[in-house]
Amino acid sequence: MRRKPNILFINLMSTPYNELISRFENRSISVEKFWDENLSMPSGLMYLSSYIKKYSSPDRVGFLDYNIKAKNLNDYNNLEEFILHNARNSIDFKPDILAVSLNMSTSHHFYLVAVKILKALWPDVITVAGGNHATNYARILLLDENTDYIIRGEGEIPLAEFIKLYSEGKEINIKGVYSKNNISVDELDTAEFIDDLDIIPFPDWDIIEMESYITGINRIPAVGEHHKKQRRMAGIITTRGCPFRCTFCSSHTVHGRKVRYRSVQNIIDEIKILHQKYGVTDYFLEDDLCTANKERAMSLLSELQKLNIKDFELHIPNGLSIKTLDEELMDKLVETGLNIATLAIESGSEYVQKHIIKKQVDLNKAKDIVKYLRKKKIIVSAFFILGFPGETREQMAESVEYAKELDADWYHIFVATPLAGSEMYKEFVEMGAIKELDVDVWTRAFYKERLFDIPYITADELNDIAYRANLECNFFSNPNMLNGRYEMAITLFERIIKKYHFHIIAWYCLMHCYINLNNQDKADIIRDEIAKIISNDERAASMYKKYSDRMPGLNGIVLNK
Repeated sequence: MRRKPNILFINLMSTPYNELISRFENRSISVEKFWDENLSMPSGLMYLSSYIKKYSSPDRVGFLDYNIKAKNLNDYNNLEEFILHNARNSIDFKPDILAVSLNMSTSHHFYLVAVKILKALWPDVITVAGGNHATNYARILLLDENTDYIIRGEGEIPLAEFIKLYSEGKEINIKGVYSKNNISVDELDTAEFIDDLDIIPFPDWDIIEMESYITGINRIPAVGEHHKKQRRMAGIITTRGCPFRCTFCSSHTVHGRKVRYRSVQNIIDEIKILHQKYGVTDYFLEDDLCTANKERAMSLLSELQKLNIKDFELHIPNGLSIKTLDEELMDKLVETGLNIATLAIESGSEYVQKHIIKKQVDLNKAKDIVKYLRKKKIIVSAFFILGFPGETREQMAESVEYAKELDADWYHIFVATPLAGSEMYKEFVEMGAIKELDVDVWTRAFYKERLFDIPYITADELNDIAYRANLECNFFSNPNMLNGRYEMAITLFERIIKKYHFHIIAWYCLMHCYINLNNQDKADIIRDEIAKIISNDERAASMYKKYSDRMPGLNGIVLNK
């Protein structure tokens, strides 16, 4: 019989490894690039902490949050020093079990470096990793000498049972938990699902630096920066599971395809605590499909309205499903505090919708929804993805043209990323574009760009198509600029300039807004600023050289570089 173990939760940075290394090599890169932009409340670990405290009673529980520690990246010479120093100076006990959240594939190499260092610091510690990436890369991860166990699927039940068996000195034999001794099975099972989500205690907010997350989360989409005061934000999860079979998604490998719901009262009780204890006003529903059941969604929204929280706002960052929306539900969302609606459309090609990605979005209905939301004065953004396996250049062009006709405020245009566990991943493997369970791709920002060629389009060609689509939809053909909604267009372009000062296309579009507002003096000041930026920033000069044909109003600016 052992004593009850000390548990140390590890929250990894999700910044791709190559970008982190570049940060240490190039000190001019802003630390915020690696902190605020990637900061997301670690709800999974917070649920695990509260669950094991209630159901398995470990001795001590700690939290090592490398996302928060990244605020001080400038204090370190390299990644290894950053990892080791924060472990030594943040934790005042010797852990028996490291419970590591390996949710994002971009954390893969950070994980390998971190567990090696932490195992050397605490030689007897056992490492247990879970999350989406760990679930789908279990075999590969267990080849690493510093990885002892992987939990596949939802982690609450298996981690609590793991701690119980560890305390009793018994063999670890738990559904969904794998080690080097049992990873050779052909089909890996996942942990049991929790059907009654209300039995899970509220997230363990006390274990994290709550204030940093509440004030530091940068989760509002890149539109509508209309707040003048600091918002206080928190993420909540009201459901688990998604019934849809989109080929590009792997969420079902962890949470399944059956939607499970928390009770409305349970959600309301959590929000009351977040507001009363932490002053939270902005709530991010981080479900895969929070509107899966209309009756339940309407009931939740009605109860949210009764809370009468001053400055209450609702955000749905993972995107609203077109299938689940109608005017009644949209009215209710707006009445409750939804100011920005992000729509999950993904493709503007009917063929791609039906035969390639299996999302089955009604594209005509999506246009009607945008029109309706605009009448409600709601800011609308939309997700689009280009480069699905089997998607032709013509279908990508069709999707871009559809986006331009949609009349949204902003477009998030991504390159199709083959997430392990998704049907799309298997398709890319079958065509020989990537190797199965190839970890090298996770060294780089795989979700931002295509890193591999396929028979009918190279990575460079696809990345260029996606980037040009972004410039076309969000800048040169920005619906607000074209339709005379100049104040909104100015807000959009100024937000981009604030983050990317060298972005002369944003400057150019901003200039034209003021020209159309008959403010030539302001336009001339901006033109002078563009000339200065081009002369002093190689990125701006490169952008001007490549896209000068789209910016005739800048004729006469001379490149000095």
